[in-house]
Amino acid sequence: MQDINVNDIRLIALDIDGTLVNDQKEFPHDFGLTMDALLKKNIKIIIASGRSLMALKRDFKDYVDRFVLMAENGGIVVDRGSTIVQHYLDRSCIHQVIDALKPLSIPSVMSGLDHGYVMDSDDPQFFDHIRVYYDAIKLDSLDELNDDVFKVSAFAWRDSRNTIYEPLKYLGATMDVVVAGDQWVDFNPKGVSKGNTLKEIMAYYGLTKEQCMAFGDQDNDLTMIESVSHGFAMKNATDNLKAKAAYITDKTNNENGCVCTIRKLFSI
Repeated sequence: MQDINVNDIRLIALDIDGTLVNDQKEFPHDFGLTMDALLKKNIKIIIASGRSLMALKRDFKDYVDRFVLMAENGGIVVDRGSTIVQHYLDRSCIHQVIDALKPLSIPSVMSGLDHGYVMDSDDPQFFDHIRVYYDAIKLDSLDELNDDVFKVSAFAWRDSRNTIYEPLKYLGATMDVVVAGDQWVDFNPKGVSKGNTLKEIMAYYGLTKEQCMAFGDQDNDLTMIESVSHGFAMKNATDNLKAKAAYITDKTNNENGCVCTIRKLFSI
């Protein structure tokens, strides 16, 4: 990390789950102090997550007017109330995913602007689990869906890579299929990813990749890590991400590895 000139850094993109928060979804105690110090240095903070925009606005309510919120794996970006990027999943792709999940008995959530829409599940545990991410509405038919959808997220209690990704990766011919954690696989519009959307943000603000830094832990962070010069994989990251990242943190998300690395780099 000695090769990083922190005085040149103008943007830091942060994944949430598995990166910024611990496994109990708790933020570091020094999160606010660290973010305030970065903002005072005129560094843009991008919260780059697969979570919905509604969840980001709730979880970062004290920073809504100070952070740039990239939700839905890059499907939508909001800066101080103004939408600067927006990409939707084609309705035909939504049907493909829902139809492919049915024989696997895998529940899913379709991410709209204000709600998550659930098909083929009445499991109260599932609804309890997704409450942290969505204000969920149960649908009996796709004909009831009257909203644009950014992505479809399929859920397994464990081993989503083998349970969902492997049998359905063929859908990558018409959309982007990425593992978003041990429990989630996301189906995004073709070409829409955290990395491509981060490039759009960088162009919007006139920043080069050398001025940008990113932290992530899952395969859906891979394009983001590769889109900047200073890409960090968490110590707990997937092997795929570690292989591509320029740096690996010394500590895991449960050891506050992301914020600790930032504090060390920027002498906070």
